[in-house]
Amino acid sequence: MRLSKDVTIRPNPMHNIRTNFRKIYGICKELFDKEIDRDNNFQFYPVQPKMNDLGN
Repeated sequence: MRLSKDVTIRPNPMHNIRTNFRKIYGICKELFDKEIDRDNNFQFYPVQPKMNDLGN
């Protein structure tokens, strides 16, 4: 496919995985703020996990 000289190709914003992760991570931390315990794990786990759910 041949492009004309006037066409500007911009990167698709959906492919910036790091930026998308940071946005979604922040939203998740706010959304689940009242549902996590002091170790950042969801409170309803029967067994304490080795890694926390939302990070530090």
